[in-house]
Amino acid sequence: MLAFNPATEQVAYMLAALCFIFGLKKLSGVRTARQGNIWAATGMGVAIVISLVLLLKAGAITWWALLGGVALGSVIGVKLTGNRPVPSC
Repeated sequence: MLAFNPATEQVAYMLAALCFIFGLKKLSGVRTARQGNIWAATGMGVAIVISLVLLLKAGAITWWALLGGVALGSVIGVKLTGNRPVPSC
């Protein structure tokens, strides 16, 4: 398991927040919106991964609960979208 001390956790969350805010800033322009989306998604992904690692480390959730949630969310997502293909730009 990854070893996180409180300082590392704070730095990781700060990095995630900065990526997310920078991405939102870039979303304001037509030419930079695609880059902004990538920045914001990266920041949100980092925050989610750090949160899950900390929850697993604290014993608040188990790997089985995490995988079950991902599977359940995937099934619900496919059912709600009707398995339609994503339109290309």
